[in-house]
Amino acid sequence: LPDGSLRIGALVTHRAVELSPLVREHSPLVSETFATVANVRVRCQATVGGVLCDADYASDPPAALAALQATVIAVSRRGQRAIPVSDFIVGHYATSLQPDEIVTHIVVPKPAVKIHGVYLKYRTRSHEDRPCVGVAVAAQLLPDGRCQDLQVVVGAVADTPKRIDSALHMARNQRLTPDLIQAIADRYAEEIDPLGDLRASSEYRKAMVRVFVKRAIQAALSRNPNGGAAWN
Repeated sequence: LPDGSLRIGALVTHRAVELSPLVREHSPLVSETFATVANVRVRCQATVGGVLCDADYASDPPAALAALQATVIAVSRRGQRAIPVSDFIVGHYATSLQPDEIVTHIVVPKPAVKIHGVYLKYRTRSHEDRPCVGVAVAAQLLPDGRCQDLQVVVGAVADTPKRIDSALHMARNQRLTPDLIQAIADRYAEEIDPLGDLRASSEYRKAMVRVFVKRAIQAALSRNPNGGAAWN
């Protein structure tokens, strides 16, 4: 788009997102997240609009798109409406779409500062591709190493992807030291009330939220050591 944002049509397949040089240049976090979904046969059929409108709690892309503050564009006879991905999924298989609306595309904004991002997916069952916990991190750092903005979204643990604002505020204008990262992970584990299913009990998921939020923030930062080349 003219403002540098990335527009992805609702009928674009996961595989096309995964392989697109344009998507990879604009937002590697998007292409890498879509590449983790299921297997290549599924990714050749599943679409961007479909995974969002399905609103399955154990999907991978919603967490990453929410961390990047992407927007869903819905259209009806009444006009066009922009819905943040973080507000789009409202429950198990439920979205904020009105009955007369359809999703036409999503928009991933161009960040003002380069993003350090990662998506970590934890599977508890070797024969299944659906996550027990999925954590997306998008961090923007100032030249002196302090955190300008941190987005951490946890998926597959509740009916909607979870962002804990009180934890994210702890990082604002601070250096992401090991102690601060641990404190953020602890806050996520304390605030999220996970569901239990065949992949994990509620108690086990809570423990894994603490582990994988910490790992995901560390992994995102390690991709850009000492302020080096960051993701666009």
